[in-house]
Amino acid sequence: MINKRGGLGEGVMMIVRVAVVALIAIVIFGIVAIFYSHDINVRDSGSAIVGKNIVDCLALDGVFEFGSYPNSELDKVLSYCGFSGNFDRIFARVIFSGGGGELARLYQGDSGSLWVRELYEAGSVKLSDDIKQYEPGYFKKSYPVVFDRGGAKIDADMSVEVLMQHG
Repeated sequence: MINKRGGLGEGVMMIVRVAVVALIAIVIFGIVAIFYSHDINVRDSGSAIVGKNIVDCLALDGVFEFGSYPNSELDKVLSYCGFSGNFDRIFARVIFSGGGGELARLYQGDSGSLWVRELYEAGSVKLSDDIKQYEPGYFKKSYPVVFDRGGAKIDADMSVEVLMQHG
């Protein structure tokens, strides 16, 4: 028969050792997380995704049929394309131009926030990293489309602009 005297004391000491090692690991991970945190800005990517989805919604085959778009929703392009939610921090604008002028303008969101983007683009003020983390995401691109207005087809440019604010 083996003498098991003192075995319980060794088990208790092992629990204390594991607790001390766990506490040290938590402190080390906490310090690393505080000093090496990294902000990831996905607003540019998000605005590019929204812009591409708007293009696919309005002119998937390169043809925009103006007659199928409800005139009462010229200021609701995001809602028309299936986006839902509060549009306080996003602005989208689509401008169709061709034949010597502007053919249609669709938009939704807070257009007053474009001045924020212009502030960041100006470059005259050196922005600190603390302020740069609030830089809005921006996407602007033009696509060639055929603008169909009741059978009259016009070669046009579809300019899509999306601004996504910090939120």
